[in-house]
Amino acid sequence: MRLATMTIDSGQTISNVIDVAEIDQLSVFGPSALTGVIDLQISPDKGSTWYPTGEVPAIDILVTLDPVNGNRLRLESTLAEAADRAFPVHGGSLITV
Repeated sequence: MRLATMTIDSGQTISNVIDVAEIDQLSVFGPSALTGVIDLQISPDKGSTWYPTGEVPAIDILVTLDPVNGNRLRLESTLAEAADRAFPVHGGSLITV
């Protein structure tokens, strides 16, 4: 299921934050162009502290987290991006009610 799109705006290094608290597995799709090296970061405490996941979304590359061990997700670039960079995120929960 489509969750959200994380976007690093032109001239910025940090994306918007998405909530993944109820998600067990997710995939992040890399855009067709990047300026910097991207780090996928996760927060266990709703955005106060951020940790690298060890996964690096790259040009046209799919990154998967399974399990998702946190409740907020964002991207950070090593350089200010030259244009808006959109990373679609898909995921789901293994628990059904």
